[in-house]
Amino acid sequence: MERICENEFWNLNLTWYTKDPKFTNCFERTILIWIPCVFLWVFSFVDIYFFRSSKNKDIPWKFCNATKLGITVFLIALAFFELILPLLSKTIIVTVDILTPILKLLTFSLSAFLLIFNKKNGFGSSGLLFMFWFLLVICGIPQLRSEIQRNNYQASVSFHSHVVYFIYYAGAIVMLILNCFADEVPKITKYPGLKKLWPEDRYSFPSRITFVWFNSLIWRGFKHPLNKSDLWELNHEERANEILPCFEKNWKRCSESYHEASYKGVSEEVTLLNCPNKKKKKQASIIPAVIRTFWPMLMCGSIFKFIFDCFLFVNPYILKYHCHHLVHSCCLIKKTC
Repeated sequence: MERICENEFWNLNLTWYTKDPKFTNCFERTILIWIPCVFLWVFSFVDIYFFRSSKNKDIPWKFCNATKLGITVFLIALAFFELILPLLSKTIIVTVDILTPILKLLTFSLSAFLLIFNKKNGFGSSGLLFMFWFLLVICGIPQLRSEIQRNNYQASVSFHSHVVYFIYYAGAIVMLILNCFADEVPKITKYPGLKKLWPEDRYSFPSRITFVWFNSLIWRGFKHPLNKSDLWELNHEERANEILPCFEKNWKRCSESYHEASYKGVSEEVTLLNCPNKKKKKQASIIPAVIRTFWPMLMCGSIFKFIFDCFLFVNPYILKYHCHHLVHSCCLIKKTC
């Protein structure tokens, strides 16, 4: 990593054993920028899967999604300018000055691609894009602090890169704010209209994870007892007439390797027919069919549970290093006194 930046990648005396902690310039320009970009590339297949399975199409162009696309295109152009800036200068070109802008250019292009296909396939708010811009803003705070603290801009390239980073970071903040709002309702849908639509799909990803969309029902229940007319109608995607055909298909596929099984969708009964001339096989299990039917939700839940468990194990190590830092600081104070 030091070969890419041509300076030190990690320095504990600069990051930990100091009264003014900060990361090295190499770490800020590589890892803190690469983490959000790699996150978007790795998890982009989730959005692509929902593109193919969506039955809603064509969200109209409005101020929110048009502004998102415009700022994303501007950030693509800014990343291209950041790429050619070292080439136009007469200074020595460092690998990170070429590698990081190329990664940002490709990643912003991918986010524009996902934004357009979200619109075409009827997704008003993308959790993946929100998390990408959120990570980009959070990981960019250390470099923003370093850029603010710099006082010497004698070299023209350093000054230009300083200004470019401020513009880039301002664009990332605006994109994060815009992703807190959902787009309009799709024009085309294969489902019939409902009198009281389930409101969750019309809210943004932050509103979903904080259950803001449910506040209206809570407030209505606070004012008077709820009755059936106050409730929303269930989403078509979560109804039995949508889920059952997929489950029956997966159940038929799973039961072929066991007994000769017949599944009656109406009575929800499974009949196992044993053949005397054949060897006795294991009893068919419903678990593989359930996993094949609901694997996207199960996979997302497992990923979030894994991340949560990792944070549980990280906390003791953070506390350990914090205590060690306090003990080290107290020893230094005693020696000076």
